[in-house]
Amino acid sequence: MEKTRLGNPDNSGEQTSLISHISSGLAHVKSQIQSSFSSSPKRRSARNTRLLGIEDLEGRVMMSATPFDSGDAVAAEVCTIEDHAHNATAEQAGPTTIADRQTPLGLASKTPHFHTDFLTATPEDPITVQAKVTFEHEYSYPSLIIAQSERTDHRNGLREAIYVQIDRNGNGNIIQFLGSDDNRQSKFTYDALPVGGAADLKMTYDGSEVSISISHEGAQVAKHTFTPPNSYSSAKFGISNIKWDSSAISATLQSFVATQGKEVEIIDCVEAVVEEEPVIENTSITEALDALLADPDFIAAIANEPIEEVETTQSYGKEVFSSDTPLGLASKTPHFQTDFLTATPEDPVTVRAQFTYEAESSYPSILIAQSERTDHRNGLREAIYVLAGRNGSGNIMQFLGSDDNRQSEFTYDALPVGATVDVEVTYDGSEVSVRIVHEGVQIAEHAFTPPISYNLAKFGSSDMRWDSSAVSAMQQSFVVNQGKEVEMKEEVQEVSDTSETRLKAFEEKKAELQKQINALMLQKADIETRMARGEALAPNDIQAQIDDLNRQKIPYSRMHVKPGYSGDNPTFVVHYASNRPQTYIELTMQGGGDFKRTIEHASGQEDGLIEINMRQLLQHNHTNGGEVEIKMYVDSSKDELLDVFNGRYSPGKNATLGETNGNWNDLETGRIVENPYEPVMTISQLSGPNVIISLQSPHDSSIISLGGGGHFAQKTLHHEGGAELASARLTFNADNPTGDYSIRVREGMNGKYVTGQGVHWDADTKELTMTSENPTIVATRDTEAAFALQAMRQQLGVQSSLDTTVISIPSLRQVQYSRFYEHSSFLIEADDAQMYIDNSVLKGHPDAGAIFHQTLGGYERAIKETLDAAAKVAVAAWNGESQQEAEDFFQREYNRVGEYRYLLEFTGEFGVSLPPADAILQEGMRLADTLADSLVDIQAKKWSVYARDSYFAGQKGGANHNPVFVGGEFGGGGVVVTPDGTLVGSEQVAEEYIQSTIADRVAERLNTRLASMSIEERAEARGLLRLHQQGRLDEYLQNALENRENNVTSAETEDESGVDSENVTFAFLVSRPLQHIDGASHNFIVVNAKYRGDPNATVYSYGQNDNGLLGSVDHQTTNSGSATTYQADIDAWLSLAGPFDQNNPVQLQLIPASSDVVSALAQSLVENQDYSMMAGIFGANSNSAAQAVANAAAAMQIPVPETGRIPWGSSSYDKIEFTIPLSNQ
Repeated sequence: MEKTRLGNPDNSGEQTSLISHISSGLAHVKSQIQSSFSSSPKRRSARNTRLLGIEDLEGRVMMSATPFDSGDAVAAEVCTIEDHAHNATAEQAGPTTIADRQTPLGLASKTPHFHTDFLTATPEDPITVQAKVTFEHEYSYPSLIIAQSERTDHRNGLREAIYVQIDRNGNGNIIQFLGSDDNRQSKFTYDALPVGGAADLKMTYDGSEVSISISHEGAQVAKHTFTPPNSYSSAKFGISNIKWDSSAISATLQSFVATQGKEVEIIDCVEAVVEEEPVIENTSITEALDALLADPDFIAAIANEPIEEVETTQSYGKEVFSSDTPLGLASKTPHFQTDFLTATPEDPVTVRAQFTYEAESSYPSILIAQSERTDHRNGLREAIYVLAGRNGSGNIMQFLGSDDNRQSEFTYDALPVGATVDVEVTYDGSEVSVRIVHEGVQIAEHAFTPPISYNLAKFGSSDMRWDSSAVSAMQQSFVVNQGKEVEMKEEVQEVSDTSETRLKAFEEKKAELQKQINALMLQKADIETRMARGEALAPNDIQAQIDDLNRQKIPYSRMHVKPGYSGDNPTFVVHYASNRPQTYIELTMQGGGDFKRTIEHASGQEDGLIEINMRQLLQHNHTNGGEVEIKMYVDSSKDELLDVFNGRYSPGKNATLGETNGNWNDLETGRIVENPYEPVMTISQLSGPNVIISLQSPHDSSIISLGGGGHFAQKTLHHEGGAELASARLTFNADNPTGDYSIRVREGMNGKYVTGQGVHWDADTKELTMTSENPTIVATRDTEAAFALQAMRQQLGVQSSLDTTVISIPSLRQVQYSRFYEHSSFLIEADDAQMYIDNSVLKGHPDAGAIFHQTLGGYERAIKETLDAAAKVAVAAWNGESQQEAEDFFQREYNRVGEYRYLLEFTGEFGVSLPPADAILQEGMRLADTLADSLVDIQAKKWSVYARDSYFAGQKGGANHNPVFVGGEFGGGGVVVTPDGTLVGSEQVAEEYIQSTIADRVAERLNTRLASMSIEERAEARGLLRLHQQGRLDEYLQNALENRENNVTSAETEDESGVDSENVTFAFLVSRPLQHIDGASHNFIVVNAKYRGDPNATVYSYGQNDNGLLGSVDHQTTNSGSATTYQADIDAWLSLAGPFDQNNPVQLQLIPASSDVVSALAQSLVENQDYSMMAGIFGANSNSAAQAVANAAAAMQIPVPETGRIPWGSSSYDKIEFTIPLSNQ
């Protein structure tokens, strides 16, 4: 990014500011001006914000030469432009009113309410809608709609429309639905608005761009524009509720006015008298100013005024598409991000994408396609591919059909696996240009004009590889703009604690140290001069001070090694920096050969270089090769290791191999701060062969490995700038014998070991245990890293409890097979049949379609069964079973399905064979691991929302009721951190925090519900609130729920509060352990309960009904998946009777609603969702249903009972519908 400086940067920090100099220098001038005029006439003034330059300062202050007559006035015509014709002398006709509705209208159930016929909007004749809405509910989502068609889906949502969503909680969105689940959107935010508050909306659509303005109580709170990808030639305008999951009225439309035509600016012209600025003629003032401008100190102050910095950025025309959702690239499958666009030199298309290299052979590509036609390997037939390979090979290649292509190759330095690059491609209909940037540095720029120009093209991304289906790169973001590049300048806004601010602070520190060094150097020179004259002076340590300050200018000691050549001789080029007086470098090679050198540098070494010639080093033994290790020590005692590098010398290839990750000039900013983190690792969770480790590190990345090898024994974490808290899951390979193993953490640059711990593996019990004391990490709560760790710890118990019994139930097994296949990279869509037929020997055959679908079934069955077998390798690893035996089973399954008749026919007829065994194995394990990671991610995000809404915290004076534990349970260590920095020592204390606010939380919910309660319910609730005010609600609840004799709530309570203690009933969301999986929860609903475990209460259970869908289950349910669910729920409920037992695995959460409301909702649940134990992207489950009932009844988000288990599917409550309107609560 280009930066432009204004002024002189030298010594900006040493001089007094310009303002203070001018103030002091003109003090007496000001007094003389004031004394010259007893009063000054009022005048219009305008503030000039242009920076004052020294070259025009004199001309401005010397205006005193102009005479002034205080009695003069000049008549002038002043015209002001206003939005409305107020006192206007000339009016123009405004827009035409098309619709005007002033009757209130309730919005619910996503039903569209149109207020116009189909209209044509253009830039010359846009449509403007002005509406007023009132937010009736905590979750209000009124939306203005621009509909190309009135077609709706089964939930009344429009299929082809633009929704302008106005969310009461401050989340706005302009979203275009393009059919099915496809949509394009642009989000914006503003301050949340109150329930019952009203908002004035103003939306304009010109056939292309949508703009929205939101005002509340006369003040604008939001303004946003977006150009959806599809323009509508005609559209209907109206309003809707955007919620999918409710039929309750969430907002009321108060008015709706639609007009067509441009708004007219009204010019209001009036006669005004403008009195000119007084100018002063005074010889003494002029002389004083002359003297001031002649003062060198004054001029120096101006010259050294602190610099204003502006930043030059590149902006493009209108945005066509923008996404920051990660997308895996594999199998050469094209992922289009735009419709067909026309690119011209006057209106080029620019794509800016960010890719992360996930494998050695990563070839992400931006594609420009003239046609969507692909070959049998998913490669586009008529397209331009812009390739940015990890290995430094770039290419702009145009495919012209068949194997014919034209290309222009370019190269750059290879990048490490895990690196991220920014790729910018511009196409003007003829020339293609590409820029590649890595870590802010441009590493490649190239342009090529392919032989064929495209009038229309679609833009997207792809993997360039032909031979693999594994994900080789991740697309992190993809932005498409159309229009020429425009340069804009804006002031630099400094952001605290970023890599840039850390580097800036360190450079400032170096500059200050250099000033001290310069001063000492002057002292030293003076002393040496005096000694040369023969003066007897006492010894001094000035040089030692200079050396020490020079070493302080070097942030940390490090080494960067890369291969090189000296003539034909291979070398290792060693860059090093040291803030010590000495450096000792040692090279050792497996099989013989070593290099040792001590380098003296009293002032440290900021940029040292050594080149080690391997042939000269080995001399006559140079034909011997092997592993090479280069170590950097403080000195030859080798007591302190500073850095280490591992590479290889190959005489056969006449080459040195291996290179330090990253660039020599890049500093790890986590290591240059004043107090960098010390590398610390703690074990946060152990479960069988599985371990969660958490670490703190000053490095940009960490490589964590668990001894014993295996598929899940190593992870790389990226945390640029260091990490206060980062966590990873590892699984030990159970094929290893009993013994001690290590967990090692290495930094990501050279792989130097920084910390670690030992663990012991017992092959008989299949358990990992600690072998030493667990360190402590102090971490901030309510951060993304903290929530991820919590979710990971809960998920670990579920992951290690999975076994084959989960999918032995036939109905579940078929669902499992299908889900794996549908989310794999091997999926073949039945809709693509014609493409395969056209490329097969059966092209033109009358039965080709039937043959394709019949034989495709063989391919699908083979992929499903082998993916399932591959996923069982992951399950075996998590359960501590033999990974090798699981792999052997997979291989047998792979060999078996390879003989399927229809698979062989599919291969013979359509040329698609079963993928290689290794590819399926890796894909199946990836799907299993991805599912586990997605559960962690979903849980962490849900907790993040809870934290924001204060559900976890309870929000009583900032108290923290959801602290973060790191370590602690496994041999010392561990920590809980509250928002105010309070450290809590154990889960018992945290539980006391939670219990202490139960009454507060119940009271808060009762207050929320008062407005919608019946008279009787209000009396009951207000009685409870009075008990809360008296400090007795917690005792009342405790005794009532335990069915104990309750002195507090007997006749005295009834008299004072109006609470009918005999007839009070409660409704609960109850959680018990899921059968077969101890680490997961199954939730259900209980109503009409007078106390915990009340045998007269009513239980509502959900699960897989006999139709295979999610629904109510009871004693009449017969399918094997849910036949025992209802009785298990009843038994779990009854186990809660008696005093509270915190060790009972069954726990509950009070629902702040009447039992009648909860019961009505529980019985009206619509049974239309696919049942899936995993829920999420696969469907919904019992937890989804129970959570939906609780939330709908309470009209708020109800926390899941705190059990330490994962409530799979609870976050999918929004998929559930009810047959009764929620407004009837």
